[in-house]
Amino acid sequence: MRQGLAEPKTACAKSCRDPSELTLSVRMGLSARRPAQDVVDELPALREIGVSHVIVETRVTDVADMTALLDRFTNDVRAKL
Repeated sequence: MRQGLAEPKTACAKSCRDPSELTLSVRMGLSARRPAQDVVDELPALREIGVSHVIVETRVTDVADMTALLDRFTNDVRAKL
């Protein structure tokens, strides 16, 4: 993602806009197989490059499955931040 930030910074420079005024967000897909600690480790790196919002996505096979994945995020990831 760090490499991808060059394009918006270039666009900001061309339009005389301060790139620090941009709000950076990222969509993070949650996988039932991905260890929670991997997500915990990734979030500080995203913050370091300026991401201020994370949109959490899950697969949607049914409401119970989606809720279970979001509960897992809340209990195993968010609680450690």
